[in-house]
Amino acid sequence: MINNKQIHIKAFISSTYLDLTKERKEVVKSLEVLNEPSIRMENFGAKQGSPLKVCLRELHKCNYYIGIIGSRYGNQPHCFSISLTEFEYEAAKRKGIARKIYVRETKNPFRKVKYALQSFREGANKRRKLKAFKQKIKQDNCLSYFDSPHNLVENVHGDIIRYYEERISKIEEARIERLDEVKAGLPDVDKIPVPTDAGLSVAGMKEFDEIRELINNGDLDAAKKTIKDLLK
Repeated sequence: MINNKQIHIKAFISSTYLDLTKERKEVVKSLEVLNEPSIRMENFGAKQGSPLKVCLRELHKCNYYIGIIGSRYGNQPHCFSISLTEFEYEAAKRKGIARKIYVRETKNPFRKVKYALQSFREGANKRRKLKAFKQKIKQDNCLSYFDSPHNLVENVHGDIIRYYEERISKIEEARIERLDEVKAGLPDVDKIPVPTDAGLSVAGMKEFDEIRELINNGDLDAAKKTIKDLLK
């Protein structure tokens, strides 16, 4: 049986930093609770290469992308027209890894003013780019919305648990399908005459009973050998 201890994620946390510092810290804590590693810009340290190259190189080590969208578009690498955050999203999309996108929205009037000021300070051009980026990710993904770090963590936790469940289900389905294919090439265990105490020792009876258990557990080589020995 597969369980979530056998399914691990290595998450890349992508977002702007100044407007989402608390949110990033809380997401990292939530991943630590699940004993799952994460990669994020805060831990890059001194590495060779431009920030863009380092981010993309680190992202390719991951199998799970967490994108957090706030009120800022973010820094654009030199000579490029899109932000580092958008580059990271596009790289995750090309790689085909699981993508979970969380967009901050609030009905609180004071927070609305705060976030509007953060966006205003970036300038009109970046505000337009942020709007276009949000539209693009909305077309590509089912988005999750949050209005506080706590709410964000709840959403992230829920998505990771669902990811575990989906992966476990797919792996189990593939295992059963493969097992059925291999079983088709084995002698039919149910058609082998069941031995009795009169014709087989107690040890032999146990050996026979183990055949089904070996097959059900996927230990097919051992099952083949045991069947052949029993049929000699």
